[in-house]
Amino acid sequence: RQRQMCIRDSYMAGHSHWHNIQHKKAANDIKKGAAFNKIHVKIMSAVRAGGANPSDNPRLELALMEAKRCNYPKSKVDSAIQSGLGKAKGEQLEYEGYGPHGTALVIKAITDNKNRTVANIKHLLSNYGGSLGSSGCVKWMFQKHGLVVFHRDGQSEEAIMEKVID
Repeated sequence: RQRQMCIRDSYMAGHSHWHNIQHKKAANDIKKGAAFNKIHVKIMSAVRAGGANPSDNPRLELALMEAKRCNYPKSKVDSAIQSGLGKAKGEQLEYEGYGPHGTALVIKAITDNKNRTVANIKHLLSNYGGSLGSSGCVKWMFQKHGLVVFHRDGQSEEAIMEKVID
């Protein structure tokens, strides 16, 4: 009697080690990102409240201890401190476009991430019936006459707007 040998390609049944790890890693990355965001905000608010020196600012010292415990990168700590001091590195950008009903818009922004900013602006404009235009499409309609700056000093938004309108 002869035996027949069947040779088959060995395929996995849809299982993959990376596929299993991928879901766990994605969940951990989301948690880590949320924790890092909270730490960044804590450091910024602590610096705004009491200054950038941890020995003089116990709130900042606690935030830095938490950052160290969560392996928050030193470069990000420095960035959060600079943001809290108002000295954040940022690039000034100017976009032109059209708002609802064809209203001409010149949008000025300061950002650390140009790609994210343009995506957010496009999204906002498209949600409200506008569109981002090319450079020079509406700027010719505007003429800069000056800059008006108001210090809030505890005043409400309505009180400031009354001053601006007057």
